[in-house]
Amino acid sequence: MYPWEKPPQKPEAEAQAPGTTGTELEEDFPWSARSAIQVPPAELEEPEFSEREEQLVQSMLASARKQARIGELEHASLLDYTSDEPETDWRPLIGVALAAVCLGGLGFWLTRPQPQTVVTRVPVPTASKAPQPPPPAVEEPSALQDATIQPTDTRAVVARALREGGRSNPFLSELPPPIPAAPPTSPAPEPKASPPPPPPPPPEPSLRLVSIATSRSDRIALIQVSGSGTPYLQEVSVGDRVVGWQVKGITSEKIVLSKGKKSQTLSAQ
Repeated sequence: MYPWEKPPQKPEAEAQAPGTTGTELEEDFPWSARSAIQVPPAELEEPEFSEREEQLVQSMLASARKQARIGELEHASLLDYTSDEPETDWRPLIGVALAAVCLGGLGFWLTRPQPQTVVTRVPVPTASKAPQPPPPAVEEPSALQDATIQPTDTRAVVARALREGGRSNPFLSELPPPIPAAPPTSPAPEPKASPPPPPPPPPEPSLRLVSIATSRSDRIALIQVSGSGTPYLQEVSVGDRVVGWQVKGITSEKIVLSKGKKSQTLSAQ
């Protein structure tokens, strides 16, 4: 019989529920009839971890301990270490100590022995007088009179000026003749322009053997001429000329050309 199938009981029966017997409990709750078996801790199976899982568990434990330690430090940093006792003011003592040091230094500086000053007389060497040259000799008055310019007689010059009718330059005859003016210089001739250089010679045409046709009685070669305008083909035989070159011989593989003392051979390609 299941609990939900049990008929409703009276309030009196509900008051007596704590004192029910074991038989009634077994009827109401059939699964409670089984006795619980207590398993000792030694018989409990411990879970087996692999090496990697063991390392992971150890790292998680270390991280948890570290986080707990950090939390404790943060909580400790929030504590307020304040005291109701008044702080000691050290400033008056520091001022007294500095004043004592300054007074001691000043007293030592005033009472220290002064070094004695020794005055030594050093003889100053006197400079020897340099020998003076003898005074120059004074010339005699007669020699000075001979050296002066003697005055000239100007009466003849004055008389000639009076005869000519008035004052004139007495030194006119002594002046050199005037220098004639230089003729006007003609402009320098313009340099003649040099003639332009001659044009470079045209490039020498190049010859290339295209093909050779031979028979029992005749041999003909086809030559391509390029370098002087549009390239063109020219058919030649022995004795013909092509751009100044004369055909001297034709074989099945090459032709021989000559131009004065020059010669060249064109081979079939």
